[in-house]
Amino acid sequence: MLRSHPAVDALLLDATRPFLSVDVTSHIADEARGLLERDDSRCAAASNETDAATVLVSEMVEDEQQKCNDVPIVGPDDPTKVHYDKAHDGDGCFVTDQSKNNCYDYGTDIVSNTFAQPGRGSGVCKKTDRPCIPNTCANVSKAAESDGLVWHGTELPDALPVSGHYVSLHIWPDSNFHWLRMDANKYWSHKPGGSPVRNVDNNGDLIDDPAKADVSPWTQHCGYMLAKPSVLTIY
Repeated sequence: MLRSHPAVDALLLDATRPFLSVDVTSHIADEARGLLERDDSRCAAASNETDAATVLVSEMVEDEQQKCNDVPIVGPDDPTKVHYDKAHDGDGCFVTDQSKNNCYDYGTDIVSNTFAQPGRGSGVCKKTDRPCIPNTCANVSKAAESDGLVWHGTELPDALPVSGHYVSLHIWPDSNFHWLRMDANKYWSHKPGGSPVRNVDNNGDLIDDPAKADVSPWTQHCGYMLAKPSVLTIY
C-alpha cells in the first residue's frame, strides 16, 4: 500500500480531470500533498517530488480555466452529437464556469460566460440589461428568434432535426424564463440558472415530454424552437 505517491497521484488526476471540477481537482491535489508531508518515513527528496506534482496539477487546472475563458464555445450543429455529458459538453465549462452560464447558454449549447439573455446578443437591448425583455412567452420567443432560433410550434418533436437541436421554452409567470434542450437520445436536459446541469425534473424523472415535466416554478410551457449553434448570436 502507498500512503501517497506523487507520480501516481499526478497520473490519476490527469486521467480523471475531465470528469472533475477545478475545485475538486485542487482539493485532491492538496490532500495528496498533505498525506505525503505527514509520512515521516519518506526522505526530503519526496517533498520535491510532491512539489513537482503539485505544480503539474496547478498547471492542468489553469489550462482548464483558460480554455473556458475562450468564449464563445459553440456546440455541434449535428443533432446526433448533442449529449447529456457534463464532463465534456461545452468542453466541460458548464461545470467549470457553472455560475456564469444559465439555461439559455446550455439550451443553445453555447458557453458564453455572460448568463445569456434572449435578445441581448442580437441587440434587442443593451448588453448590460438583465432581463432583456418582459418575461412572457411571446416576448422571449420573439427575442430568441432575433438571436437566430426558429419557432417550431407547440407539438412535441418526435424526431431529431436535420441540423441543430430542439429547445423547449418555459416561463415562470412575471418572473423569468427557462429552457430545456433535446439531446440525441430524445430525452431532455437543462441547467436551471447558475445551478448544475441535470437530466431530470423536480421529481427526479427523466424528461421525455417537457410540457408534462415538473420544472416548476417555470409552470407555463410556451412551445419548442430550433437552435443551430453555429448561426446563433448569444450574449
